[in-house]
Amino acid sequence: MRLPALIAALVLMASPALAEGLTVSLSSHRIIIRSNFTGADVVLFGAIGRDASTISRSGSYDVVVTVRGPKRDIVVREKERILGFWVNWSSLTFPQIPDYLAISSSKPLAEIAGEAQRESLRLGLEESLPLPVSKRMPPEEVARNRSSLIRLKQIERRYIYNATGVTFLNEALFRATVPLPANVPIGVFEVEVKLFSGGALLATQNTALEVVKAGFEADMADVARERPWTYGFVAAFLAVACGWLASVAFRRD
Repeated sequence: MRLPALIAALVLMASPALAEGLTVSLSSHRIIIRSNFTGADVVLFGAIGRDASTISRSGSYDVVVTVRGPKRDIVVREKERILGFWVNWSSLTFPQIPDYLAISSSKPLAEIAGEAQRESLRLGLEESLPLPVSKRMPPEEVARNRSSLIRLKQIERRYIYNATGVTFLNEALFRATVPLPANVPIGVFEVEVKLFSGGALLATQNTALEVVKAGFEADMADVARERPWTYGFVAAFLAVACGWLASVAFRRD
């Protein structure tokens, strides 16, 4: 084989197969929380990029949208009945996990990717929360605590899973709605979009969403964070003043 032909063959062997691309955008990248905030919906739009060189697919596309809020340590406490009283008997800390987690997909996750793939890609509510190592609890009890944490977060509407939340407008365009409850945490949210076909991951695209406070609430939050003693004194003073005014207004002569 001639040298130019050999070089061309090696280049073709080393080149990855041409695949689809993803373009995503949000209806709003910044949500402002004021005193009258009762929740909001952010719409994600996406487009699958293809050209004449893209390889053909035998199956349809699937999309998974994962929104992760600010991370923090969350403690799960289990109560036990002792001598007729309910007390916090054991606790387990989940370090640096999302305080908000919303997952939307075009169909159930089990039909999009296998169990091992979902675990490695963190697809799913449980898959997004690694099991912490505990010397006091057996693994099955740790997993039970994780399930309890997810259930409590779902009641608060801070953990959401919608198996049909991604809607295809045509073969290349799709949309999904990200619901933000009234108690949504403040901070930067990571928005991750994954494209699948036939169980294979084709493309990943990321963007960000920011939730901030504004107005009087933001000022009070800054004071509480930067000058906690001042905030505590003012709060105590206002409580005493309101109590005194109430006693004056409603006292009986």
